[in-house]
Amino acid sequence: MPDQAFFVGAGAGYSFTNFGSQSVYNKGISNVFMNGSQVANGQASGPPVQTYLSGNQSNPSPVVQLGYFQRFPNSDWLWGGKASYAYVGSTSSVQNLVIPQYGSSSNTSVSSFNGYSVTGNYSVTLGHQMSFMPFLGRSFGKGFVYAGAGPSVSQVQASLNNVVGYATLNGKLTDISGSPQSFSSTNWLVGFAATAGVTYFLTPSWFMDLSYGYSQPGGRTSYVNSPFYNPGSGGMSFSGSLIGYYTANVSSHMIALTFNKSF
Repeated sequence: MPDQAFFVGAGAGYSFTNFGSQSVYNKGISNVFMNGSQVANGQASGPPVQTYLSGNQSNPSPVVQLGYFQRFPNSDWLWGGKASYAYVGSTSSVQNLVIPQYGSSSNTSVSSFNGYSVTGNYSVTLGHQMSFMPFLGRSFGKGFVYAGAGPSVSQVQASLNNVVGYATLNGKLTDISGSPQSFSSTNWLVGFAATAGVTYFLTPSWFMDLSYGYSQPGGRTSYVNSPFYNPGSGGMSFSGSLIGYYTANVSSHMIALTFNKSF
């Protein structure tokens, strides 16, 4: 094992992604028309709904890394840092998310606007993930153990697909917002990462690195404000806006084995 070296490596990891608790909020504002003339306006909303996406997802992931380490003078202790990249590619979703809505109408003859919104599919995906972690370690013969922490940057996508708003008008459940709408956001989120690992030098310039990594991207809330028009039927039509927000909370664990070349 050299006293100091730059290194670059590649290998494979196995990731475990936790999607945890998510929050979704919907609000609908609508104008009601009868034969082209506005007869009422209404609105409906409800408290945010907390939902859990389907548990932990696990899958293999490619990993690359580069870094540097150096022993402290006359010591078995060392310091260093490494930057790593992995493609996680984990997705979790919930089907047919129903959110109750409580509303009111400006015209008592057009009922109270109570109803619900239905989201056909709500999904969150953790894609690319990068981290930079300074570390401290202790050498032993042909390798060293180490631990460190630092910032991470993660690509997180969240989607609401096929959203439709319904209200009960005069005792009849009515499609208010018309054609299903879909919303999606992709963000690069800064977060926290930590690692621990052990290396073993096969030759003075080649070594294996077995590591554990944890990453917690910063939480992200995406907002929606989308117009709609529904020609309806029987002379009654609707126009208005779908308003709300949805979260993309995620964290990941990874076990990785890389083969590295030191310089």
